[in-house]
Amino acid sequence: DAMRAEELAVLEYIPLQQAEQAETLAEAQAAIVAADRAAVELAEIQLSYTKITAPISGKTGNVTVRIGDLVVANSASPLVVVNQLDPVLVDFNLTQGELRDLFHYQKLGTLETRVIYEDQSKILGTGDLVFIDNMVNQQTGTFLLKAAIPNDQHLLWPGMLVTVDLVLTTEPHAIVVPINAVQQDQQGSFVYCVEQNRTKIKRVEVSRELEGLAVISKGLSMNETVLITIPPDLIEGNLVQTSTSVSPGVSE
Repeated sequence: DAMRAEELAVLEYIPLQQAEQAETLAEAQAAIVAADRAAVELAEIQLSYTKITAPISGKTGNVTVRIGDLVVANSASPLVVVNQLDPVLVDFNLTQGELRDLFHYQKLGTLETRVIYEDQSKILGTGDLVFIDNMVNQQTGTFLLKAAIPNDQHLLWPGMLVTVDLVLTTEPHAIVVPINAVQQDQQGSFVYCVEQNRTKIKRVEVSRELEGLAVISKGLSMNETVLITIPPDLIEGNLVQTSTSVSPGVSE
């Protein structure tokens, strides 16, 4: 009606005042519609307060309230706790002395994390390192890390204690010997090798030790025979019988 009155007023078929009255009436009706729309939205918001929707999928814990209990918003006691099970975040700590190696290998790519039963009997899952805390705990000298682990079989359960292996790098052709094969003297580290059934001292450099193994960075070649059990009176040139050899490959 307001649009038609405006067109008629332009052609001077009706007074301008009549067109303005029609426009004012249309604006008033639009205001009523807007108020009604606001009332509907308010009712929808109030209705939403009657439902609680889980923000994530997961396993619910013990329900702390029952039908008829009085509850209030922002209570210190939650109605129920939902724990996400797949994937899960596994928290673990490293010492501040390991920060330099961690940052070095992190720049080279994503770091793999393995989660193992506390008794080392079974690997529960593997995933990626996704979080490094921004400060070191001054009381313990450690810092927090988190790994995201797929958990479709639900082998990992919130709150359980596990062992975590963080794989910084893999050296598929590293030369390793048992730690007890490495001897020390005033000149440094050495091992007893066997050549033609006789002992021979070879000077070596140990880059690091890992799970009972010494990683040899210099001084040994593949497939050399190294003595593991060292008799107290053993000297270079002794005649020996061999039973084991150096094993290649180590991952840290």
